[in-house]
Amino acid sequence: MIEKALQERNLPDLLTMNDGSPVTAENWEARRQELIECLSENLFGYTMPAPAEVRATVTGSNRYQTYGGKSISELIDLSFDTPGGEFTFPIRVVIPKM
Repeated sequence: MIEKALQERNLPDLLTMNDGSPVTAENWEARRQELIECLSENLFGYTMPAPAEVRATVTGSNRYQTYGGKSISELIDLSFDTPGGEFTFPIRVVIPKM
């Protein structure tokens, strides 16, 4: 049953290069790059390059109420420039008190 489902999906043979040649130990790295490209194009998407600068702004802190006063919790906005404009997202950092 699973073999039939896999055949219907028409998945590429993992041990055959895109040009039809067999994968060997010598050309495995090239096949690996082909697979990464296929997954990026069809499934996961491409990773953007790292931004030149990341800006962090503390937007709130709670030094006494986090986990019964046992940790410091801060809200931080991380921002960076993209081709479409500035992108900002919040994170919460929790640091245990020593």
